[in-house]
Amino acid sequence: ARMLVGANNARSLPASIFMGAIFLLFVDTLARTISVSEVPLGVLTGFIGTIFFVWVLWRNKKVA
Repeated sequence: ARMLVGANNARSLPASIFMGAIFLLFVDTLARTISVSEVPLGVLTGFIGTIFFVWVLWRNKKVA
């Protein structure tokens, strides 16, 4: 959220809450429609979070 709204905590906290809620709604919808049986939400969230974490590490490695 800080990348979108800056370092101001008055804007960063509500943006983080809103973005987290949107992310979970998206992942829940994806988990219910991805296969015949329901994929656990934690598995899909962890998978997407891992990809995002590796991307952030890779991006920071280029900058440093």
